[in-house]
Amino acid sequence: MNNTTGVSATARFQFTAHITIVSSVLNDAGCIDPNTGLPCGGRLTFQFTPNRVFDDRHLDIGEQAEVRMTLTRAGNAGINKQQLIDEGLPSALVDDLFHNAMTLQLNVIGTAKNVDLASITSNKRLFGDQ
Repeated sequence: MNNTTGVSATARFQFTAHITIVSSVLNDAGCIDPNTGLPCGGRLTFQFTPNRVFDDRHLDIGEQAEVRMTLTRAGNAGINKQQLIDEGLPSALVDDLFHNAMTLQLNVIGTAKNVDLASITSNKRLFGDQ
């Protein structure tokens, strides 16, 4: 963070991360998104903890602040059959989901203000039991 504005200013850096499953199976009328209560519409989004990083601070003229964060193993338990059933999806629908093609999207969204240099590295590890 670096205030080069010539006046006192606020610096901000934030991001959120979540995973979206996209599958035709999620178009089933019995698929209700547990986050919204609405039909899934072919996609289901999961937010893991921590899913939001936020740093907002006042900087005097010419002041700099360095922040380094390392977050590991967020969502380490992954997405599994029991978790989806516990969220309220029907067991038969979950079976169909894991027996058909799906796309997993890793979504990272962020904003920055008075930040000279920032980077976010995000990844996902996929494994299965079949």
